[in-house]
Amino acid sequence: GRARPRWATANRRKKKDAGSEEEEEEADAAALARVEKDIFERCGAYGSVEKITVFTKHPDGVAVVKFATPNAASDCVRGLHGAPVSDERDLSIEATFWDGVTDYTMPVDLEKKEEEEKGRLDKFGDWLESQEDLPEELRLRIEQ
Repeated sequence: GRARPRWATANRRKKKDAGSEEEEEEADAAALARVEKDIFERCGAYGSVEKITVFTKHPDGVAVVKFATPNAASDCVRGLHGAPVSDERDLSIEATFWDGVTDYTMPVDLEKKEEEEKGRLDKFGDWLESQEDLPEELRLRIEQ
């Protein structure tokens, strides 16, 4: 399953009970500190961690960890990919290398993303079906 960020769970629970905005901010900071500590401890087993950035607004619970050496990063990706998320055994870590492009600071609107993908697939399907003026050997063939 996908990892549900612990701070998101803590925030949801906390907002129901919180009496003030200040209490909410303190609980957010405490939850974030616990997550960063957990990440530092787990990743630190593979090498020297230089920086941890947790993207609290991202629904997938994304964190980026910068290591002192590329070998430490590689070892961490190999060692943590697929590992369970803390006590939540049904959730696993997806450890990968950052592509250098993806912006994790923007919250992802999953419904909008799915809608856009469906639109692209429909448009591609329409394009495939409109390829009647292609030579026979390049046309889409559906065997029955």
